[in-house]
Amino acid sequence: MRRRQFEVPVVKLSGRGGRPTRPPLASPASRAEPTRERMRRAGTEFERGDSGQITMRDSPLERGLARKLIIQEQYTEAPGRLRGS
Repeated sequence: MRRRQFEVPVVKLSGRGGRPTRPPLASPASRAEPTRERMRRAGTEFERGDSGQITMRDSPLERGLARKLIIQEQYTEAPGRLRGS
């Protein structure tokens, strides 16, 4: 009978409580940007604030409002989860 050999990754434990060490996370500023593909698909449907923060305006309700498929009152009355907030 032939035995299978498996490669098992070894995780070095830190000295604190036996938890494995993790690489540091990226800074919040670098993770907050939308991807290039999302920006391309959104076209002009985004706003860049004074601080450089990008707010995407490509949810279905916001697109409908921009294309005049719904009126402002319908947009305002829609629940926040549908507006992308």
